[in-house]
Amino acid sequence: MRCEINNKEFFVGNLAQLYAYFSIYGIGLHVLIAIFFAIHAVRSGHGLYWLWILFVFPFLGSVVYFFAIFLPNSRMQYGFRHFSAETSRILNPNKELVAARRAYSLTASVHNHMRVANALRVMGKFAEAVSEYESCLKRASDSDLQVRLAAAYANFDLDQHQRVLALLSDIRAKDANYHVQDVTLLAALTLAEMGQNDAAREQFEYLMRCFNSVEISVEYAIWLLKQGEREQANAVKERVEQTASHWNKHARSINKYTIQRLNSAFKIYAKS
Repeated sequence: MRCEINNKEFFVGNLAQLYAYFSIYGIGLHVLIAIFFAIHAVRSGHGLYWLWILFVFPFLGSVVYFFAIFLPNSRMQYGFRHFSAETSRILNPNKELVAARRAYSLTASVHNHMRVANALRVMGKFAEAVSEYESCLKRASDSDLQVRLAAAYANFDLDQHQRVLALLSDIRAKDANYHVQDVTLLAALTLAEMGQNDAAREQFEYLMRCFNSVEISVEYAIWLLKQGEREQANAVKERVEQTASHWNKHARSINKYTIQRLNSAFKIYAKS
């Protein structure tokens, strides 16, 4: 009996000790979090009333500050949205196509028709996408160049190079200033695929002179590699890497796939 009482006393004593430790360190953690948010509030120029809220109600105040001020102004929200979108796309790849078709069934506008075509293209159903884009073109006005450019991209995916050039020529004839960078780059890539390298070079060099964006530089470097002009390709790659060294985390994330393409191309052609 005495042994049983001692065991109960031991258990109760340890439970009380654990509770005391949790209370001390829990309160300390709340205060540290509140101090962190208080510093953020001062540096961000938010009202001093937040300091009162944070220190009078250290736990609840910190929770409110996190959702009301800290999260909307941090990169965490972008990262979470991106992660959620990617997860949704993987788990339910037909979601956008189903939604697009539902919207089109309710309102048969060119915009909703384009949405269906875009969803098919993203899913890699290029032949179906081209068919939908061509249907859109029949309904779109002559001034709707967005449909023509989207149709040109879809035809490029399907290796319909002559059709791509015809659509791009139509865009240029209607408005020479419409998305010049996108139109010219697609023309350069199409001409390169067709083996018209002199014409492709002319388009690439124009892009490098007038725009010289990362995407253009990467596509140009890859094309130079395919032409066997490794020294020129290396020079372009070095300029891209120099630019990339000044990027912040967000810029690196946006250009991640483009840089991967560049590095992969150099690895492939290094072996050839």
